[in-house]
Amino acid sequence: MSGWVNSTSMSRFPTFAKELRLIDQDAYFVRTPGFDKCDTSKPTIKCDIR
Repeated sequence: MSGWVNSTSMSRFPTFAKELRLIDQDAYFVRTPGFDKCDTSKPTIKCDIR
């Protein structure tokens, strides 16, 4: 992952949190359609994106 991708990946979170009125410690879920069959049990994550 490039430094740019890493540093900008959450750049829209403050707007997201404000619009949904999230406060500290609120739980929330993010759906990523197409990535739901990723095997996260190993150090290297491999996905079959559909």
